[in-house]
Amino acid sequence: MSRRVRLLLYASPAVAVLIAAALLIVACGGGGGASAPPPPPPPPVVTTPPAATGCSVAVDEGPFTPVWPGVEWQTATPQSQGMCPDELDDALDYAFRAGNDTGT
Repeated sequence: MSRRVRLLLYASPAVAVLIAAALLIVACGGGGGASAPPPPPPPPVVTTPPAATGCSVAVDEGPFTPVWPGVEWQTATPQSQGMCPDELDDALDYAFRAGNDTGT
């Protein structure tokens, strides 16, 4: 019998025992059985954002009703949601300015 064959024959039982031990440890570890289901999320909070100042258009004040997307996507103007469109334009201009990694 060659040395390589004898090595495989002697090593195989040891490898099998190590694999079996590792599987046993993994299978028995963790978990503690059933646990209580997580609590339901809190209801949405309707907030009133501060009124925009220095805006070129009138901005509505809240409270605003949260909307979840359904079959059709609802759209609204920024000012109807308490946001100043001038400030949004400024933010977009800044974000896409050259050198800000979002513009050219």
